[in-house]
Amino acid sequence: MLAAYGTDRLDRRWQADVDLRNEYIGGECGDALCVGTLSDDGLRLIELDSGRTRWSAPGWGYSYPAGSYLLANGPGGSTTPRVVLLDPADGHLVADLGEWNASLPGPDGRMLGIRESSTRALVGRIDPVAADVEVLGSLTDVFQCHASPLAVTCRKAGGAIGIWYPESRL
Repeated sequence: MLAAYGTDRLDRRWQADVDLRNEYIGGECGDALCVGTLSDDGLRLIELDSGRTRWSAPGWGYSYPAGSYLLANGPGGSTTPRVVLLDPADGHLVADLGEWNASLPGPDGRMLGIRESSTRALVGRIDPVAADVEVLGSLTDVFQCHASPLAVTCRKAGGAIGIWYPESRL
């Protein structure tokens, strides 16, 4: 159960049926709360002023604001998640940005994404506001890559660690 209280008198304003053993609150998504499930059953938006579920979308996981949309992750065709943009008004799919292990957004709202194969990693810059992905290049002889908003870190063949700061194409 999730409840909202007024700050002036601490009176209960609303309550919503949220099972915190199986769901998590991802934070504010514009004028609503993003609520996801731990079992990847879906995403729903709860209105901040009423506690009413505005919409639910099966299959989508963690979500956060990206310009006027919500960026969400969901199952892809491989082990890499799909990155999509959803309309916060009704949850419909606005754009499918492909399968990427994406970082959190950087200061400009863009993020780095990685798509790995057995010994290579494709690196892209995801721009959720423009609904676009720019492929920056490919790293070879790497594995276990991770992206931050500004850098990509991978293990290299032989055990070394490589760090790349792709401001533009690699």
